[in-house]
Amino acid sequence: MNLVVEHCPLCKNKRHRFFEAVQDNGHSLTYMICDTCGLVFQSPRMSDDELKDFYQAEYRRLVQDDVGPTEKDQRVQAGRARNLLKFLLKNLDLVRSHLDIGSSAGTLLEFIQKQYKCTSVGIEPGDAYRTFSQERGWEVVADLGDIDDKYSTSFDLVTMAHVLEHLPDPVGYLRNLREKWMTPGGHLLIEVPNLNGHTALELSHLTAYSSMTLQRLLDRAGYHMVALEAHGHPRSRLIPLYLTALAQESSQQRPNVSYWTNPSGILFRRKIGMLWARSVTRILPGLAWLPWPELDE
Repeated sequence: MNLVVEHCPLCKNKRHRFFEAVQDNGHSLTYMICDTCGLVFQSPRMSDDELKDFYQAEYRRLVQDDVGPTEKDQRVQAGRARNLLKFLLKNLDLVRSHLDIGSSAGTLLEFIQKQYKCTSVGIEPGDAYRTFSQERGWEVVADLGDIDDKYSTSFDLVTMAHVLEHLPDPVGYLRNLREKWMTPGGHLLIEVPNLNGHTALELSHLTAYSSMTLQRLLDRAGYHMVALEAHGHPRSRLIPLYLTALAQESSQQRPNVSYWTNPSGILFRRKIGMLWARSVTRILPGLAWLPWPELDE
């Protein structure tokens, strides 16, 4: 884990400074903040080859002590999928073809397919989770490159729940989705940990997003924001742990935008957010942290 990130993953600028250092699973991690766009990113990080090996087998064991779906994980995914579907239904009436990237156990894939009666395909690099989904009858492959060419430019909805923060080149990845796999005017549903509400900084998180940097990333990749919500569902009523966004593919090529950023202000908002989370956890623990969601409601 010694790949130094010289250019910001969002705006490609080389000017950045120290943001925060953390310990996670025996690893000392350093996060930098871009002086230009404000993105927080891990540097140094794992190489691309190390990341591929990590997600095939080690990631699940690291975060949940098992390579396959556990009851706790499935309950969290069910609660998350219900909330994402509720958000989607408020903003999108029709889905014909759906691609879920990082489909995990297939829960969101299933919820959207049943609600919208659409074709659904999943991407899941984890061997055990992919096999689990396939055994339940879902069409799930390991990588975008493994998708049948018949789906090219056919997806009018792409979902990425807690995936974006794991990508070494988020702008390039979203551009590729827009250009190769999405229909003109197609929609992208994203959820990420909120830098100003969630601890967010951990071994597998190469980037960390505020609402500002998520908006800038989507704009840079050729999308415009339709809806954005900061919330804690399904884990908290008081702490804005997550950012959920719906964006739409834009056929217009956007010129490079000049950003103005105050890194000190971003760090201050981060500290205030973490202080709030600690305070309500101490004072109102039953509202700050809810029980694990049920599999069925």
